[in-house]
Amino acid sequence: PVEGLETMLQRRPTATKPTDLCKGPGRLVQAMGITKSMNGTSLTSGSLYVLPAAAHPSFNQPFDTITTTRIGITQGADLPYRFYIAGNRFVSFPVRNVRQANT
Repeated sequence: PVEGLETMLQRRPTATKPTDLCKGPGRLVQAMGITKSMNGTSLTSGSLYVLPAAAHPSFNQPFDTITTTRIGITQGADLPYRFYIAGNRFVSFPVRNVRQANT
């Protein structure tokens, strides 16, 4: 997370430090206030939206993307469906079956 940490901490009161806020998909959606009622919501308009990385000043630097297999699933566990920024301290279990690294 790059902003809204106070709100995220309110939504996830069991998180004892900011790095625990968004580790994993369940924690991420809880911290961001995303609920099942938002299923199918457009991510390009409305109250829930995704901006390009270039829209935030902290992302003006190049970074390596790590691609790995998913964790804690049985079906499709060998597929490279997990992506994160190398060295990001908010990622749960940062290294496991690394498939590739891109800049």
